[in-house]
Amino acid sequence: MSRKMWMGWVAGVSFLLAGSMPALSAKKVLYCADWALYGKHTPYIIARDKGFFKDEGIDITIRRGYGSSDTTKRVGSKECPYGMAAMGPQVIGKNKGFKIKTVGILEHKFQEIIYYFSDAGINTPKDLEGKRVTPGPKASSDYAMFPVFAAPNGIDMSKINWIFMAPGSQPASLGAGRVDAVISYDTQKPRYIKVAKQAGKTLKWILYADRGLDLYSAGVLTHTDNLKGPGAKTTRGMVKAIYRGIAYTLANPEEGVKAFTTSFPEQSTKSVTDILKIWVDHLYDGLSEKQGLGHTDLKKMRTTIKVTLDAQKMPIKIKAEDLFTNEYVDALPKSIRFARPKNCNHNC
Repeated sequence: MSRKMWMGWVAGVSFLLAGSMPALSAKKVLYCADWALYGKHTPYIIARDKGFFKDEGIDITIRRGYGSSDTTKRVGSKECPYGMAAMGPQVIGKNKGFKIKTVGILEHKFQEIIYYFSDAGINTPKDLEGKRVTPGPKASSDYAMFPVFAAPNGIDMSKINWIFMAPGSQPASLGAGRVDAVISYDTQKPRYIKVAKQAGKTLKWILYADRGLDLYSAGVLTHTDNLKGPGAKTTRGMVKAIYRGIAYTLANPEEGVKAFTTSFPEQSTKSVTDILKIWVDHLYDGLSEKQGLGHTDLKKMRTTIKVTLDAQKMPIKIKAEDLFTNEYVDALPKSIRFARPKNCNHNC
């Protein structure tokens, strides 16, 4: 075989191999949610389906959670390298020595809420004493964070008849009269409105944020080992893909809803749409509109830490700077950091 023919053969084989093999193998990464996936988790499904994680060299697996306290522990133990969880459990976990770091705020406005019917005899927060109240499972952030609401409202938690159950059982339990009140998230409101209508009742609620609790609600967290060496590159890619998914969902809510209901057909288009509208309201606060989505304000985080740990009667062992970093979210393109929802009322 001549040199010319040989070189042509080699080039041909090389072309075929290059065409049949990926340039780089994607890194398998597990992302653990706070709960079973529902409407507010739409951005992660969009980011997965649109290939935003793949663009960062990440082969993502999104796994449901069993409460923010549980997810925080799993990230701290490295079982889940990345997760999303309520800030209360993250603060408590970090204060206990968990090697975790918040790499981006997901919900800037506090989501905690109490649902009850108008005939439950609850006219003030203190009226919860003596009532049957469910925060879901004991490992939930709803139970962990109730003290921040109880303390300023003079509620004696020991006088509440606590009933623990799976979160999926909460709406039906309220509708059937097995409990008097449910502690949950604002994004769950469409479910409780439906339950109240079916029961012929009038739904009422108390949103913690309306009672002056200006705290961070949830964020993306990772183990601190993922902030150095090769892990830092993966963290940067995870943050970019997640917030790119948020920005895309804000600009294309109908597509987001379709993507989510395709993956979870048991959840209706109306339910997911209604939940997304509420979620958008918690995505922003006055600070995030100026500083960008995901950015953690030092003063607000200090308040979140102090209020959380004071209510838990835990000594504060951490500095706010130890809990979070803005390195990754502040590096995002402005089109992502300052994304605004379609037809929004947030300084669009």
